[in-house]
Parts: sequence; C-alpha cells; structure tokens
Amino acid sequence: MDDAKSALASFIDQANPNIRLAIVSFSTPELTRLEQGFTTDKTSLKNKINSFVTTGSQTATGSGVSFAVQYVNANVASTNKRIMMITD
Repeated sequence: MDDAKSALASFIDQANPNIRLAIVSFSTPELTRLEQGFTTDKTSLKNKINSFVTTGSQTATGSGVSFAVQYVNANVASTNKRIMMITD
C-alpha cells in the first residue's frame, strides 16, 4: 500500500495544476465508492490517499472500473477523459 500511495502522490505532484482529478476506492464491490470528487486541490487529494488503509485481501477491479467510468461520464463533458487505476 505504501508504494501505491507514494506513486499516486508523485503523480499528483507532477500533474498539470488545471487538471481535475478524482479518487475512487475499490477494495470490495460493497466498498467501491467515490472518495474524492473532481478537484484541482492537490493537498486534498494527497490527504485522502494517505488516509487509505488495507481492508483485506480483495481488490474489486471490475467494480472500480465500472464505477469510475460512470462517474467520469456523468461529470466530464469533454471527450478527453482518462481513468488511471492503481492497486496494491
């Protein structure tokens, strides 16, 4: 988990300051949820990432992708959309 947090923090630090980022967690299908809505606030994003803890041995990748796609499509008008997944 520490390596994933570090990689995400580095990505956020290097991201264009005008790019809005959001965070979805996906440890289990039942716990797949929006953790941070779209924002350009890098401190808020990194604080949210640093609060993550391992909840078990599962990773609900399919649920995470599905949730992220639905969230992005509902909240981004542009056709220039990206989803990045990181897992421990």
